[in-house]
Amino acid sequence: MNVARPPQLADEPLWRGVIVPKITLCHLDGTPILGEVDQSIVGDFLASQQCQLCGKEISSPRGTAVVMARPGDLDRGLVNEPAQHRWCANYSVQVCPMLSGRLDQYRTTARSDRDRCGDPRCHCATWDPLPMALRAGQPADPWYAVQFPMADYRVDTIALPGGAVMTGVSLTYPRNPRIRLVTPGRPGPDDLNLIDRLGLPTPV
Repeated sequence: MNVARPPQLADEPLWRGVIVPKITLCHLDGTPILGEVDQSIVGDFLASQQCQLCGKEISSPRGTAVVMARPGDLDRGLVNEPAQHRWCANYSVQVCPMLSGRLDQYRTTARSDRDRCGDPRCHCATWDPLPMALRAGQPADPWYAVQFPMADYRVDTIALPGGAVMTGVSLTYPRNPRIRLVTPGRPGPDDLNLIDRLGLPTPV
């Protein structure tokens, strides 16, 4: 894919012509499972305010964060993935098949469920495809880019017996976020109702 990299990403390594987000699930040899997230490192990225694409810290408090959200995320006020720099988010929108609108539905099966490498040292045998399976084959969601200053960056947590677990970036704390439609997807009645109730840009 021939997508120009912004200057801030000029030194990032490429895999098959694209920059792979640092939170991507990978085999021991580094082969990524594109579109799937390594949940074991998400909490560290949230706590350190790291960009999910390049892995660098998003400067605070004068920096700007961008998260990608579906109507349901905006309704519950939470995005489960880490934020990105503005330039990283713009790049992601161009190269990600879902954010760019090149896919009109989610995969029918999770790649992490079938792409086992056979290396006994690799942890792919323990991968849980459930998060992807929940959306398998479903129509693509509308996606929105939500931009706000890092001064408004907050991470939500839940209390568990073993301690607090970070669940994602709060969308209730930013006071005046900029919200733009990234891709219209194929919204069903529930999404359309949320879009109308929340006053979101309407897919056309």
